[in-house]
Parts: sequence; C-alpha cells; structure tokens
Amino acid sequence: MNLTASALIVIACLVLLVAPVQAVTIHVPDNQPTIQAGIDSASHGDTVLVACGTYYEHDIVMKSGVCLRSETGQADCVTIDAQEQGRVFYCEGVDATSSILGFVIAGGLATVGYPYNFGAGMCCLASSPMLENCTFVGNQAHAGGGMCCSVSSPTLTNCAFVGNQASQNGGAMYCTDSSPTLTGCTFTGNQATSEIGRESCT
Repeated sequence: MNLTASALIVIACLVLLVAPVQAVTIHVPDNQPTIQAGIDSASHGDTVLVACGTYYEHDIVMKSGVCLRSETGQADCVTIDAQEQGRVFYCEGVDATSSILGFVIAGGLATVGYPYNFGAGMCCLASSPMLENCTFVGNQAHAGGGMCCSVSSPTLTNCAFVGNQASQNGGAMYCTDSSPTLTGCTFTGNQATSEIGRESCT
C-alpha cells in the first residue's frame, strides 16, 4: 500500500470519528416492546415515540437527553398505568435535556418505607426534566402523591394533577429544596392528611 492510499484511509477514519451522530426515533412497541426498553436503547438526542394505548409499566427510569413522547403529544393518547406495583417514573440526576410529552401517569403507589414512599407518579432527585401535557391521576404516596421533587427544578407546562393522594404531605406535589416551574397547570381533587395540603413546596 502506498503512502497516498494510507493517508486516504487515515483521513476517512478521522472523518467517521468526527461525523455527527444522527438522532433517531425509537418507536414503541414497533422497535422496542416497552417504554423502559425504548428509553434504555436511546442515546442522547433520541426520541422515544410511544403509540397510543395503555401501557402497564412501573418504576420507569428516565435518563438525560431523551425525549419521551406520545404519538400525538397529548395526554389522552397514552396512559401509563403502574397498577399500584410501584411508582410510575423515577428521575435521578436527569437534566433539562430530558422531556416527557403527552402522557397520563396513573396508578402509581409509593407507600412502603423511606425513600421509596415519595412521589408515586414521579420522583425527581437532583433532576430537572421538562414535562408538557401530562396528567397525573390516581397516584398514592406517603408524600407527593402525584410528584415529589428533592433538590430538583422540573419544568411543567399544561400538566394536570387529578385525584392524587398522600398519607402525609403533598397530595399533588411535594417539593423540598426544589424550584419547580409550573405554567398552565391545574390541581383538582388531590388529598393529603397533613394540614400542609394538596401541594407543598418547601
């Protein structure tokens, strides 16, 4: 092999190394059978697109850089029902490049032992995911029936909290050392035993 040919091979390899990786869309259930499998197979910048329907999953672990979206982007398209087998979503160390768009988040249960009894619909620990057009309904926890935030700054837009319950604080939301941003969100029929009330942020 002459020097020119060797140089061309080296250049071609360098181009491949620096070429940008194209974001892909992973379809659930066509490409991956479950929402968790879709997230697990996704890389930073990818979209996990979920076909309309009801998915019986719990303890779904989100990760940074992934957009999880229902087929229409509206809550009435996809319901994730945890069937009281655990919480629905868990975010730890997830940054603002992670987003969840258009889901009903239902049937989460987080009542057994600290730290597993916070945030039945979603638990955010040191996280700042973006949520839009999501409805938290019928989730039950010790604190933060719908959502719990600890040292977190999630952004919620046009989300609804309906009929979530907490045995102590924050029927809808419970936040500690956190700065959530809520725009166009509604709270209906959430209940908490403590006087702190249905949504509590400290």
